[in-house]
Amino acid sequence: MPTTPSDDGRIVIAVDPITALVDAGGGDDAQQSESSVSEVLQSETISADMVRKKLKKLDVIMFCVAALEWAGNAVGTLGFLWATVVMLGGFCSLLSRLDFWFSAIMVFIEGSRVFIRDDASVNQWLFGSTSAFRWENFSGDRMFALLLANLQIPVAFLQILLSIMRLRSLLGHHNHDYRPLPKDASPNLVPSIVVFFMLELCQGSSYILATILGLISLFRRRSLARDLGFKRVRQFWGGFENEWAENAVDLYCHKAYEARKEKGLFPSNNSMPSLTSLAIESLDSTSTEMQIAGLHVLDNFLERFDHTSKEVLIAEITYAVPTLIDMLGSSSTSKDIRLLAAKIIEKLSDRLKISEFPSMVKLIPSLLERQPYALVGLSILQKLVCNPDNCAEIAKDATNIITKIRGFISYVEDEENSYGHQRVIGVYYSAFKFLRRLAIIGGKTGARFRQQLLENPFLLNRLKRMLDCEPVMDIVAKLALDEAARQEIGGTHSIMRKLMDSFLRSDNNDRSLQLAAGEALGNLTIMSTDNCLAILFAGKDHNLIEKLINMLKDEYYICVAANLLHNLCANSRDKLIDLDAKVHLESALPKVMELIRTKEGEQLEAALCIASQIGYVIPEYFAQVLEPDIDAASAEKLVEKLVVTLKSNMEPCLKYPRIRRVLVEVVISTVVLCPGYIKIFRAKGAKDALDMVKGTPSRLEKYRVFLDGEGVVAESLPMRDLVDKAKRLIDQPTSTPGCGASEFKCPMDQR
Repeated sequence: MPTTPSDDGRIVIAVDPITALVDAGGGDDAQQSESSVSEVLQSETISADMVRKKLKKLDVIMFCVAALEWAGNAVGTLGFLWATVVMLGGFCSLLSRLDFWFSAIMVFIEGSRVFIRDDASVNQWLFGSTSAFRWENFSGDRMFALLLANLQIPVAFLQILLSIMRLRSLLGHHNHDYRPLPKDASPNLVPSIVVFFMLELCQGSSYILATILGLISLFRRRSLARDLGFKRVRQFWGGFENEWAENAVDLYCHKAYEARKEKGLFPSNNSMPSLTSLAIESLDSTSTEMQIAGLHVLDNFLERFDHTSKEVLIAEITYAVPTLIDMLGSSSTSKDIRLLAAKIIEKLSDRLKISEFPSMVKLIPSLLERQPYALVGLSILQKLVCNPDNCAEIAKDATNIITKIRGFISYVEDEENSYGHQRVIGVYYSAFKFLRRLAIIGGKTGARFRQQLLENPFLLNRLKRMLDCEPVMDIVAKLALDEAARQEIGGTHSIMRKLMDSFLRSDNNDRSLQLAAGEALGNLTIMSTDNCLAILFAGKDHNLIEKLINMLKDEYYICVAANLLHNLCANSRDKLIDLDAKVHLESALPKVMELIRTKEGEQLEAALCIASQIGYVIPEYFAQVLEPDIDAASAEKLVEKLVVTLKSNMEPCLKYPRIRRVLVEVVISTVVLCPGYIKIFRAKGAKDALDMVKGTPSRLEKYRVFLDGEGVVAESLPMRDLVDKAKRLIDQPTSTPGCGASEFKCPMDQR
């Protein structure tokens, strides 16, 4: 989760944006969520080094605790040996009753500790070296119970109390139990007893100091949880979850202590745990609390770490992805765990490959059926489809995906009063943005997905309602690549009107939406006379042709405008004449010729696309403007540009794959309408260039529209036939200008 630094140097955590969307139910909550998202955008990141530095202070306390307990255990073992060998073995009959029983009890306790050290359960309960007291997240009323449950603490107090009393008596008074010394007693009796009680005093003091440091560590752990930004999290189903941070830090402290206990006071860096590694390990824990704590830590750091730290963390978490996926599908998993696992997968999903985790295809879409996971699930799907390989895998399950999306949209619509209208629109946008990515897949998988999308009346109805949304415009454009879909969409007048309004509206500030609408109209008019007529009739009030011609001046729109104008000229030539569009087309011709002379690449292809068909609508004017006898120099420059471009494109590229085809079509239309160009084409080596094109066939030239690098709409005439036609025309004798216009049939008509 993102964070911002506070005045006192702590890091304050902001609300995760997905959680904000899920938590908010509208009204004041919705406003709070928007405010939270604003905090996210204004937040700063932290680094893994910063986290390690903050944990280092806690590590010092853990070292001191471990050192004190090690010292206490060492002194206790020495005291056990001293009491056994020296006190009870050498001076048993000479000891006072108090010293005898105290020595015997301590021998029993220390002996039990030595011989049952491997039995963790017994050793922890009886002689746990205060660990049961320190590592639990307890409240005040539990402290006393925990104190009694661990015998080591009261024993340590008893050791200190009796040791002080006996040492005070033996060292501070002239009269004590051993003055005068018993008969035949060694002069070492009293020093031996003093040594024993000194050892007991040191052991008890070590344990008490360790306990005090453990208590200090408790406050430091709670402070550290706040310093790291582990703030309380509001749950969707009510209440606050505020113990996971403490659990996470407690787990780290426990593992750091165990590392020093098992590996020595100075273990290697590889033996010491990190907060992130422990969080990942906790995913396999049988404790729900530990799983939740680990998931929260990972989610928190994935949101807040800087780029370098995040890359390292992601590499570590990737190995735990199967566990996270299993959490989504497990019926025994709690809501907390399932939601947190989904949020972590969402942050990793743009790097995941479904082929490596096949169960994701079923489990992730299933999130759309559940609240509050649906929005997170939708976000996961959106990121997964950024990978083309994932797109293909998801699209294979098209029926299931479309069904889940439909169900989710229906749920949100039914709950519009609680979600709010703007939230419903946001859900529409996200859902259709995801569907758009699947709709642009090439090949059979993409075609099958688009077909199933088209056959779903529910989603088609929602497409109509959301046509002012760019992803929806794109979906319509991709659906229109199928001939049957073109007919169905073209027959829906509401869709056609909306597309026209979005494309031609002068006050449209959304250029991407306008471009998407233009692409949709262009695809709908591919080899479709009916759709061309529908657009021309709908465009009478918009001055369609005039606006298309004006768009040729704008490099942003030139390609989409040229494509639509080309299709209208090719498929509805007679209707353009009836609508008196000749005036606008005549004014466009000089502009198109200028574009051909000056542009390259995609824009040149767009200009050639118009030039290949515009002459058949205005043949007399075309012949008049291009007449070589009037401006021979310009005619030669035009032909030279065409031939040079043809020769320089020995192979078509995917960026402008139709450039050779439209070049050949321009050669044909120019020769047919202006036979005077035949000599010029011959002189400039057009036949050699055409032979080169014929000798270097390309599969790209079999198609006019591509998706993901794959052709989806085939050309009406093979490239080889088009080249042969151009060569025959160049070889024919010259004739009167314009005479061939009425005799030659446009290649676009021969389909």
